Amino acid sequence: MDSDALIKVTKASVKDLITSNFEVHIPTEVRNETVGEGRVRGYPDALAIDDNIGKGKLTVVVPSRVEATERLIGGLNLLGGEADSVRLFRQGGYEAIASDDSRFIDLVEGLGIPYMTPSALLVYLWKRKALSKLEARRCLDKMRELISSEEYMASTEGLEKEV
Repeated sequence: MDSDALIKVTKASVKDLITSNFEVHIPTEVRNETVGEGRVRGYPDALAIDDNIGKGKLTVVVPSRVEATERLIGGLNLLGGEADSVRLFRQGGYEAIASDDSRFIDLVEGLGIPYMTPSALLVYLWKRKALSKLEARRCLDKMRELISSEEYMASTEGLEKEV
């Protein structure tokens, strides 16, 4: 999960729901951006994220630096948590990157890396019957002000499709 997605699920108060249904790993740079920089700037979500790390709900992983991946990251001008998210995914063992940054999503899609947005995670939980449609809609409504109107509409439409 990248910083953008982690901050949004935290602000929308759906992080515990996500972490109780998915194994969420964050690379070290995402921790630095969300907790370290967040504390310096006085963001309350930094404390909540740090608490979840301490409780083992979020796992911080140091991604390996492989020459081929470093060339790719350098060529794409990726920095920070986004670069670390690609490093972590490419080292293997992960199904997707969670992000809500449209520029980054376009990039990972172009690389053939599967991704999910925070709102898509909620729709997925509904499809897997981990949430009722009403609960999923309430969670999406909490995220509404944090995500694009297109993402919100696509997710609410996804709830209307039969499982």
